[in-house]
Amino acid sequence: MTTGKRRWIGRIVGIAALVLLAAYVGIGFKIAHEYKTAFARVDYDSFRSDKAFLYEETDTEKYPRTEEKVMSDGNELATFFYRQESPKGVIVVAPGHTDANDIKIYEIQYFYDAGYDVVCFDYRGYYNSTGEGLGSFSNAAHDLDAVLSCVEELPEYEDLPLYLFGHSMGAYACCAVLPGGHRIDKVVAASGFDTPKEQLLCQTRMETGALYPVIRPMALCVIELLYGEEADLSAIAGINSCDLPILILSGTTDRYYDYDVSPLYAKSSEVTNPNCRFVLLDKEGHNDHYGYFLTDEAVKYRASRPEAPVDRALYMQHDPVMMQEIIDFYEEE
Repeated sequence: MTTGKRRWIGRIVGIAALVLLAAYVGIGFKIAHEYKTAFARVDYDSFRSDKAFLYEETDTEKYPRTEEKVMSDGNELATFFYRQESPKGVIVVAPGHTDANDIKIYEIQYFYDAGYDVVCFDYRGYYNSTGEGLGSFSNAAHDLDAVLSCVEELPEYEDLPLYLFGHSMGAYACCAVLPGGHRIDKVVAASGFDTPKEQLLCQTRMETGALYPVIRPMALCVIELLYGEEADLSAIAGINSCDLPILILSGTTDRYYDYDVSPLYAKSSEVTNPNCRFVLLDKEGHNDHYGYFLTDEAVKYRASRPEAPVDRALYMQHDPVMMQEIIDFYEEE
């Protein structure tokens, strides 16, 4: 091979390497954009009011509430208190990713009817709260921390048991907040994940498919640059930081995670808290990310893919047996 030909091949290889490097860096920018978009501001124009009720559409006289503003990292969190005369205790409800407080009205009503005051809120950057967006999964735990500090300062709750209830990202927050020194008595964490890093990588895998092994190193770099040590704020570590009674719920076909079950359930072998209980829900139609909260009628109605107008009461109809099991967990000695 002549010297000229070798130089020509070297240039081609160099150019190809530069193109590949540029493409890989471009993928990094794309990943960063996707992550930032996932935590952008969410308002009521995104709320699925065709399938779920807003609070104002429910029986507001039976379930009255007051709003208070709780500060969290300079953001005002819209925090709603459902109070009654002689509550058994107070349950703080943590919503899921992009969820409004309104979507938890179904659980809130069951808890309220069982004799509890209930507190629910919108995360920073969501709906009634201020902020440009949530920013990261870990900020859900920080916002819950701020709400708990507010609740604990209220004299009316000084001698009452304090319980947490969270689903999905809310479940993550309820567990990740446990090392914070709050006087929590029990926790119910449904379909939760362990760390922001793990969940971001899971989302990347779902979006990239067979290319994920190639893209994963860049995704890890982006996560480190955007979130630092916050990406490792762990729900499992929170569970292991205490000996509180904790109920972990999971379906067997949860499509939002890398496992068939939720990560908190999948990592049960890593849990050292002796009072942590795991329940796997495997009834067909009720074994996914949220279905175990719903009645048979609601599951069948959803499966029929109803056309508008949707029967919203039936679409979100909660199973009283399941809700009572949660209340029984709170009340058992």
